[in-house]
Amino acid sequence: PALLQPAYGLAALAFFFLTQTTYQPSTADNFIEKDVPNNNFGSDIQIRIRDSATYNLRTLIYFDISDIPDGMTFSQGDLSIYQYNTAIGGTGRINRLTRTNWTELGSTWNKYDGTHNWTTAGGDYTSTNSVATDCSSNGWKTWYASDLIQDCYDNQSKEVHLIIVGENGVYNRMYSRDYTDNTSLRPKLTVTYNCLLYTSD
Repeated sequence: PALLQPAYGLAALAFFFLTQTTYQPSTADNFIEKDVPNNNFGSDIQIRIRDSATYNLRTLIYFDISDIPDGMTFSQGDLSIYQYNTAIGGTGRINRLTRTNWTELGSTWNKYDGTHNWTTAGGDYTSTNSVATDCSSNGWKTWYASDLIQDCYDNQSKEVHLIIVGENGVYNRMYSRDYTDNTSLRPKLTVTYNCLLYTSD
């Protein structure tokens, strides 16, 4: 903790705390496919992205961070997913989903819960605070997205709902939360948040 002495001379203490938490696996994840727009893959061990004119794939992913206290500020928000197959190199971009009631076992390219249509087929999202990372090789892919995670925390009741959209012709496969051979390779979200606690005499 750091000791801060106010200029006006009152005895006061300000404690600055940093807390890091890793959430693994994701609370829910799924990939949706334009070529088979009514198929659901929510129980698959893989999630995928592909950027193609017709054979387009996107990944939906959700982390529940509601155990974090109110009023926190994020200095870190790292989404990490293990890519095990790279068919075509390119970029993956994460965006905040604007619809939070999608379901893992119901969502498809056309529908967010198996019954109701997305406003726009392929997922409803905003590009505000979006982050891209290179997905041209196997291994951990990490999106450094503290502003995006802060956005989810502030505007979605501490629920992190994201969509990963492929760019630059990318086509890859990553492990989902249903992968069991090595659970350490499941998707994870690492956050660091801070707050100031003031006390005075």
